[in-house]
Amino acid sequence: MQYLEGLHVHVEARGVGAGYAAWLLRSYGAAVTCISTLDPDGIGAFLTPDTAAPGGETAVVVTDVPVTDEGRAWVTEQAQRARAVWITPWGLE
Repeated sequence: MQYLEGLHVHVEARGVGAGYAAWLLRSYGAAVTCISTLDPDGIGAFLTPDTAAPGGETAVVVTDVPVTDEGRAWVTEQAQRARAVWITPWGLE
């Protein structure tokens, strides 16, 4: 399926949530760049195997960075350039 063809998404995967989002977005045709801390010999090999940067302007940034002051600052900075999606299983409080 190519529903998202032409959409460039950057994913920062610190856990399985953003890694799965990267895999899912790719499966729908999005061009995905991914920086991952997932184990490349484990689940990372399946969810985030390719970190090559496709061309095009990033439209969406997806991440599951921890909810910390540093994480908030990073997401705020990214949101200045593109739509930011922050996957947080416990909310922001």
